[in-house]
Amino acid sequence: MEALRNLRRRQRIAFNYGLWLALLGTFLIAILDAFDGYRHMMTFVDNYMYLVVYFLAGMLTARKAGVVTHSGLAGRWTAFFSVLFGLVYEAIVYLFQFAAFHTLPKFITDIEFGDVHAPITLIFLSLIACGLLAFVTALTVVIGWGIGALGGLLGKAMFKAPAGSDY
Repeated sequence: MEALRNLRRRQRIAFNYGLWLALLGTFLIAILDAFDGYRHMMTFVDNYMYLVVYFLAGMLTARKAGVVTHSGLAGRWTAFFSVLFGLVYEAIVYLFQFAAFHTLPKFITDIEFGDVHAPITLIFLSLIACGLLAFVTALTVVIGWGIGALGGLLGKAMFKAPAGSDY
């Protein structure tokens, strides 16, 4: 019973670090984008910032939980929430740009809506976008898991386990 309680506690630690560090990373990227004028020129910095956030999630989870096994889980949660919060952030930015400037993305304006094939084209583009989103999300979660596990190894090295622990 005690082992199950410790397992749940460690999973909760990984989830909490994943949630809050993903929110922090998205907030920092929003600040960088604001300084960049929403031109998204700093995507290089944005991507590396997320890698640092995954690493921190793994490291902090290993230090708090006392074991490395849940560091990868913290990295996966961080990656998943980063994608989720990033999508919400990008949707807000694009809606703001549409409301302020009344411009649609170029691929939508290129479609001639009087054409019979316009609805099929939109459906096809939507399916491609959903497939790419699923692929990128899966890839991001796997990368987050790996980087989080590496962070957990460093957190383990910095953490001194008490005698008799399952470390």
